[in-house]
Amino acid sequence: MEIITTDEGVKYLEIGYEPENGWIRCTWYGSVSMAYISKGSSLYSALLKTTGCSKLLNDNTHFEANWVALNDELEKGRMRESVANGLRYMAHVHSSKFITRFSAVDLGTRVKDFEFKLFEQLSEAEQWLHSVSNE
Repeated sequence: MEIITTDEGVKYLEIGYEPENGWIRCTWYGSVSMAYISKGSSLYSALLKTTGCSKLLNDNTHFEANWVALNDELEKGRMRESVANGLRYMAHVHSSKFITRFSAVDLGTRVKDFEFKLFEQLSEAEQWLHSVSNE
């Protein structure tokens, strides 16, 4: 896993391809600006392309950011790019923070080109990703 930090050296993302599971795992931390969230989403999009992977495990358990304002950009840009790079399944694990949860629910209503599921528990998300086919 690669650790991604802010300019101040604060960890906000762990990201990596897990070939034994067949997915890319993104674990988000803290509360960061839209620019860092956008950067992180560009990293997983690039990993989808380089690995040929079709599954993304997006873990927001430790995330506290309000990223609802970024959902337009994600919907019209990064998600389309990610689909072009192979994304077919995204398991999204909720944060305990209301605004972070709302941001994910809002994004889930927007995406149409891949299967997007929300989960309360990381183990449920992992189980679902294991159950879908590798394309």
